[in-house]
Amino acid sequence: MFPDQPWSPDQDWPAPGVPAHGPSGANGRGGGVPGAPTGPAYAYPPPAPYDPNEPPVSYDPPPPAGPYEPGPGTSPFDAIPGVSPFDSDPLTPPPPVATPPPAAPPAPYDPAGTYQQAPTYELPPSYEGAPSYENGPAYEGAARYDTPPGYDAPATYGTSPTYETPTGYDHPGAVVDDPAYPAPPFGTAPAAMMPPLPPEPEPEPEFTYQGAPDDGQAPHVSIVLPCYNEQDHVLRELERISRAMDASGMPYELIAVDDASTDATFARLQLAEPKLPRLKIRHFPRNGGAGTVRRIGSQQAQGDIVVWTDADMTYPNERIPELVAMLDADASIDQVVGARTSEEGTHKFVRVPAKWFIRKLAEKLTNSEIPDLNSGLRAFRREVALPYLRLLPAGFSCVTTITLSF
Repeated sequence: MFPDQPWSPDQDWPAPGVPAHGPSGANGRGGGVPGAPTGPAYAYPPPAPYDPNEPPVSYDPPPPAGPYEPGPGTSPFDAIPGVSPFDSDPLTPPPPVATPPPAAPPAPYDPAGTYQQAPTYELPPSYEGAPSYENGPAYEGAARYDTPPGYDAPATYGTSPTYETPTGYDHPGAVVDDPAYPAPPFGTAPAAMMPPLPPEPEPEPEFTYQGAPDDGQAPHVSIVLPCYNEQDHVLRELERISRAMDASGMPYELIAVDDASTDATFARLQLAEPKLPRLKIRHFPRNGGAGTVRRIGSQQAQGDIVVWTDADMTYPNERIPELVAMLDADASIDQVVGARTSEEGTHKFVRVPAKWFIRKLAEKLTNSEIPDLNSGLRAFRREVALPYLRLLPAGFSCVTTITLSF
């Protein structure tokens, strides 16, 4: 299997008859050649013995190699022409690679330097048939606006218009141009942005009338006055009734009952109490109705004659002494009713026919003439009315009930 001349370890590489490189290669590379030595013992010549006195060999790093692209019909060892990896000692460093000279540094910036003219670019080619947009694209069916539509000119004013001042000034309704009401100083918020002012409390009414002193006599007349949310009228009614009774000289008592009012009615009664010695105040914790007030007031009354009326300024209470005088003049009369001559209030077209029918029915039942069935102003003898007070309803129909009872 070996050639005639055997190879010895001292013999130079390659062995005779073995090609250094080529398609077949040596030592089995590229498929091997018959007759060539194979195996790891013949891969490379044995390295030189290590000499500790010999200085270490330094190698410069090889330059980066490009991608290997073997040509057709060549072996991987033909990448470097004329050089075989088997012709040199593997410990011998490769020849140095020449490095290119460094590039010259850029010239310093010269602000006054001149620059070449910027290159010019040709306009893109124009295409035939492209739409023209000089006057805007024209669409089929769209309206053409060659000229903007004309509008009527705004009205001109010779003088600036005047506006009413907003709420918050001392005199609402004044005009801005009026020098009597100058505009607020600069920096103040307009009235619309200001928080609303709290409503001014109404001034406390004064009760100036001083009633006649109590002479200690037992009352002959007891006036029962129901008061429910009558803060605007109760003081005037107290003064009108007291003046009329003081002028008549009759001993009387005025029983004012607050029927659980939700306004300042009770406070108004307390305001007048120190100046009216004949005034007696009663307060109900809950609303009982006009009938309940009149029933309890009549039961607690000390006078021989009881007078019913209202505190809403709808009855001529200054004529109460006339009703009492009629009872005193004729002992056969037990009740005197103040009949109204006209119907007041709302929904007259409904109230008048209904009240007429009820009055005619009451006249038929009592076989007597009744000019006003439900009048709230009346005077009657207390001893005659006591047995019938239990029949009084709580509402306003108590006046109709007491009329029929008598």
